[in-house]
Amino acid sequence: MDNWTRKKKNTVPIWDASTVFLTSRGRLTKIFTSPYQMRGEGWKMAVTLYRKTFYIDEVRDSEDSNSWMVYWGYKFEQYVCADQPNGKPNIEGHINTSEAFYTVVESNINSFKLLFSGEVDCMEECPKYPTAPGYYVEMKTSLKPNGEDFFYRHKMLKWWAQSFLVGLSRIFAGYRNTSGIVHKTEMFEVQSIPELCQKNIQNSWEPQVCMNFLCEFLSFVQKVVTQDNPSVVYLFTFDPSQRTISVSIQEDAEHSIIPSWYIEANQTETVSV
Repeated sequence: MDNWTRKKKNTVPIWDASTVFLTSRGRLTKIFTSPYQMRGEGWKMAVTLYRKTFYIDEVRDSEDSNSWMVYWGYKFEQYVCADQPNGKPNIEGHINTSEAFYTVVESNINSFKLLFSGEVDCMEECPKYPTAPGYYVEMKTSLKPNGEDFFYRHKMLKWWAQSFLVGLSRIFAGYRNTSGIVHKTEMFEVQSIPELCQKNIQNSWEPQVCMNFLCEFLSFVQKVVTQDNPSVVYLFTFDPSQRTISVSIQEDAEHSIIPSWYIEANQTETVSV
């Protein structure tokens, strides 16, 4: 689980006033963009229902091996971000790839109430929007291919989905070469990305298709996940080649996604929402 579930016991929020889906931006993005994922390994989402809250976590079979690309992204952020307003970037400082700032978003999508975390890269110095999350800016690095179909059809879809779900307004992209050197930068307005992609490629993706799929999935989870028990995990597996989602039920510690200390805290504390 993410940072907001690692708090001390006396600060654990209890969400039992209404049904809530609690997860992270990364999990939502994978579900949200599934209609346009035609290849790859798909995803596995573990879901547990506990005190009227659906906890959604991802089950990964292997870790991402592109460690250098991850490092390049952090280094790009170091070059363009400062610690203080009107300050200068400290490009010589040590990079801690385990350090991050998270925003927590409460959102309603149709009839579904969501509470999720999302990593935030920086805040705009002279923001167009005066309040969070509008003044947050997403930083991205990419090897822009000669053929732009993949870039607009897949990469821009993911970039848009990540920022749209959290409510970010702008994405600052650095285009790098195969050695990780950024040679060009570009700023994108998140709300303009769907139209931009439609202008550059035929049969582009549609935001409403993503939204409809997410709502259908959440509705499916509500119908299938019926045991309100922190030790019961429902595994939802998406196979992009078959365009199917299968479900299995697990009742063992290996797939458990809610820690014991969180359950103990829930038994003694109540917070209204």
